[in-house]
Amino acid sequence: MITPALLSVTFRSLPAEEVVRLAAAHRLAAIEWGADIHAPPRDLDAVRRVRDLTRAAGLSVCAYGSYFRLGVQVPGAATFPEVLAAAKVLEAPLIRVWVGNRGSAAISDGERQAMVAEAQEIADLARQEGIIIATEWHGGTLTDCAAASLAFLRAVDRPNFRTIWQPHQGQSDDDATADLRQALPWIVHVHVFSWWPMAERHPLAFREQAWRTWLGILTGAGPMAAGLEFVVQDDPACLIDDAALLRTMVADAWSARVSSGRG
Repeated sequence: MITPALLSVTFRSLPAEEVVRLAAAHRLAAIEWGADIHAPPRDLDAVRRVRDLTRAAGLSVCAYGSYFRLGVQVPGAATFPEVLAAAKVLEAPLIRVWVGNRGSAAISDGERQAMVAEAQEIADLARQEGIIIATEWHGGTLTDCAAASLAFLRAVDRPNFRTIWQPHQGQSDDDATADLRQALPWIVHVHVFSWWPMAERHPLAFREQAWRTWLGILTGAGPMAAGLEFVVQDDPACLIDDAALLRTMVADAWSARVSSGRG
């Protein structure tokens, strides 16, 4: 079953209370809270506050978008133990991380090996707390293509080290579908947006057929959240139609699975 959700980064400029209100008003059952604005890992009071706001609205936390980068030393950035402590306070079942800050073709074998070792280390720490680590399936990082992403996941080889999926910018629907099928055993969460051909934003309906295909495939992969990420012009009014369509597509995908006898 897929849970319709919202990423807080969709509305970075809004206070946490408004993010929660929008999610609840549009029947998005969960929130992925971002560490960049709303839930900084070194401000545990803020983290507790968004957790409590989420609970009070009858919603759940589906992930912590940490922006922690494997293989990258960022001056002043939170350490992984600090990120993990914040995720525990937030009661997030999953921590989103990035793998490097360059594309896979620019990363040496030695760098890959070092990032594999670091990934194993943080996965082992998170596993002690019952938390999943999931990579961001994203351009400009080691996970910029299916081959590199899956090779990395296999090399890390930890049961709680998985991936979040989204189509790469500029990728054809057929290629994205092929990537999705390959990655399916590792996918624990999905980011839903409507960009085409690159970062040009459109209403979700613009890519409805593609997302119906992808959600239909994902419905068979076990429980996960499908989080809306970004809307046209960052306008909360645009969430109305996008959220309604996401809920409909998720429900239709489940109904089709049940009707086929696979539910």
